[in-house]
Amino acid sequence: MICYHSTTRDRVDSIMENGLLPNSKPNYFSATTPYAMLGLKPWPDLNGEETVVLKVNDPAIKGEHFTDPEGLRWPNRIKPKHLQVIQDSLSAPVSTREE
Repeated sequence: MICYHSTTRDRVDSIMENGLLPNSKPNYFSATTPYAMLGLKPWPDLNGEETVVLKVNDPAIKGEHFTDPEGLRWPNRIKPKHLQVIQDSLSAPVSTREE
């Protein structure tokens, strides 16, 4: 299932190297959270910050997991091989490495 995660530009290289991790530095909430927030549609703006949208294609994530209109709170690590940068608010080069 294809879904999306938005993050700040300063986090992209780390995410593409280590994966999308629950409890990592938040980019929307004021405190760490035990999940990664995913949506069925891209969120192109994080409160005016330099936003990068990641396409998530993890076979463990199913459509039936999306029961909350705010999005899916995914509690597990998403490996870099399931992530792809699809939109950068500055249109500058960022890592799109896939394993």
